[in-house]
This record gives sequence, structure tokens and C-alpha cells, in this order.
Amino acid sequence: MITFSVEKFLALANQLAELPWPKSGKDFRKIAVERFNWSPTEYDQIYEASFDSEKEDVIVSELGNEVDEMFFALMLPGPKEKLDASKLKTLFNNYRTAASETWGEPIKSKAGKEPVVAWQQPTGSIVKLIRRADVVLFSFYTPQGAKYFA
Repeated sequence: MITFSVEKFLALANQLAELPWPKSGKDFRKIAVERFNWSPTEYDQIYEASFDSEKEDVIVSELGNEVDEMFFALMLPGPKEKLDASKLKTLFNNYRTAASETWGEPIKSKAGKEPVVAWQQPTGSIVKLIRRADVVLFSFYTPQGAKYFA
């Protein structure tokens, strides 16, 4: 099971926000490998990241030759693990509370079956969380990608 700690979520989001954007995918690849220890894969836009003892794919998208968004699972049950919906909900709420205490009020907040919450960073980037039935997803929009955020 992948379970990202609240502290690591905040630290990674802050590190990404503080990078000097814009960056091409090629330029970001060097940072991903050297600074974050993410391993490149055979696909240019997918990295394998080791978070604690688990490995997770980080997907990085480009628009107009500039990185605009990246995303990965903060909490995801393993293939043989039973989903604990209450744990998923608790973790999402913990991420949301800690992020709001760190970054202030969200710029987007949607309740319901698949809640969404997002915060604007001082650098112009956006951090977004989505809770689905079986996963909590983290999305990071660079300042270049933030203009397409909806």
C-alpha cells in the first residue's frame, strides 16, 4: 500500500512550487533524477519514484514544450489489499487540514462522492487533491499549467 505521510506531501509540494519554472520536460528530467531521486522509465513522461518502501509512477505532462502538470497517488491500496474507505477518507481530510494550515484557504473545494480541494501557491503554481473511491491523487500544476486549471 502506498501511503504518503502528510509531512512528505507538504514538503514535496513546496519543493515543486519553489522550482524556477518554466521548464521543458528535458530540463525537468535532470531535476527529477538529481533532486528527487526519481528514476526515468522508457516513457519520457513517466518516472518511478520511491516513497518510503513503495514505488509509485509519477506522470509529468507537457504543453507547448513546458511541464504543465504532474500527478501521482498519495494513498493507494496494493493489488492484494482490501480497500479501507474510512482510512482513505481520514487521510484525505488530514492532507486537506495540514495543507490549509500551511497554505491558507483553498481556491477550490468540492464536497461529495469524489471531493476535490486545491490551493494556489505564492509562486503561481497550484496543488490539488482528489479523493476517489480507491485512491487519493495529488496533482501539481506549474505556473504555466495553472492557467488551464479548472
